[in-house]
Amino acid sequence: MKTKQAAPNLDPEQLQADIEHRIRDNGEAWRRYTCRLVTPMYGGGVIPGEVDRDMPIRATAIRGQLRYWWRLLNRHRPEHLTAEGRPDSSKLFASERALWGGLGDQGSLTASQVSVRVEAAAVAGKTSPKDGSVLGKMIVTDSAATVDWLPCNRPFEFLLLLRIDACEESVLQALRMWASFGGIGARRRRGLGALEVVDAEGQRLFAGKADRDAAKVVLVRMGDDSFADYRQAVEAGVQCLVDFRQKPGLARGSGTGTRPGGSHWPEANAVRNLTRRARPDNVHALGSSTPLLFPRALLGLPIVFQFKLHERLGDPYASTLEVADDGEIRRDRFASPLIFSAWPEPQGNRTIYRPVVLLLPTHIDLRKRALKLKIASGASLPIPAGTWWPSDPVKRQVVMPRGLRHVAGAKSDVLSAFLQFFQKGATP
Repeated sequence: MKTKQAAPNLDPEQLQADIEHRIRDNGEAWRRYTCRLVTPMYGGGVIPGEVDRDMPIRATAIRGQLRYWWRLLNRHRPEHLTAEGRPDSSKLFASERALWGGLGDQGSLTASQVSVRVEAAAVAGKTSPKDGSVLGKMIVTDSAATVDWLPCNRPFEFLLLLRIDACEESVLQALRMWASFGGIGARRRRGLGALEVVDAEGQRLFAGKADRDAAKVVLVRMGDDSFADYRQAVEAGVQCLVDFRQKPGLARGSGTGTRPGGSHWPEANAVRNLTRRARPDNVHALGSSTPLLFPRALLGLPIVFQFKLHERLGDPYASTLEVADDGEIRRDRFASPLIFSAWPEPQGNRTIYRPVVLLLPTHIDLRKRALKLKIASGASLPIPAGTWWPSDPVKRQVVMPRGLRHVAGAKSDVLSAFLQFFQKGATP
């Protein structure tokens, strides 16, 4: 009978020192980038919504981000297309696995050609009350809750090291997209966790037009507005989305005092119709003529609907709009196709920042999917594909908020309307 041999004792600190020593000694193989946080980072640790004090930046998280951008950039390359010219997911997956590695048995395990390391100091500090800024409101918790985010009025930097053994330019292209529109932690698409990334020569990384064209993304700048720092610019852009979705007098009624008015979007009445619940003054929503439309699903899912003050009067209890399950695969989330960022522009001895928004092509896939409304009982009400935002622009036009119809144009599409709204830079 064979006995297992005890593994030799390992000194974690010495092992880490040896690794760092080898990295520094092999300067030609490793690329070094200094990354500085320019908006607060929310979460980022292994526990959702928490900052890991000992390891605030995880190499695995950055690696996952780079892999995501690489996939977006390379899905339309000729070698990843079918004979008819359409993206072939199996070909893309094979190339992705060969470059980035993949798990499997002894015969299918693939080593990565890209190594990612991070050198970041531990951080001190406690959770703090969520502030009233636009970015603070993007963290969906109780308004009085404490949140875990960085920085708290102090700079935070870390060193990113990359070793690329194959397909160097495609990886560097993904790095430029991540540096410009990616980031770290949660809620990055809504402006949190943004970074300024500088190479060893002191040059800031930017995604150029060729990079954006390869990813099939659309970049829109906000009018002539400019700001003194990155965070102010991003907050101005995110505020545009808040106004587009629910600004009183534009996307909802003016209300009285602190009480908001009713939404001018059709989702509230669609929820009433699906759940067959409505307070007396909204009973018309239960009629057969009420369209079951959910246009703001295109801005990202899930969406939580709450009628709070009127539940006792007959309106629906809280419900959540999600992506429908895919056969046996449980689905709920669909990341927003909008990423808010800021573009620096040198002006003499200073730099100004202009708000920008990036539209990802992922909305094309969402439009083909069915949705579901998860209600208080735990049941899910199906919403078939093609019904929640129809292809007929005439049907869409009549349910767009009246104050937004002129920016929606003939297509009456939510995303194109928002891009026009954003570009104007001010509420019409």
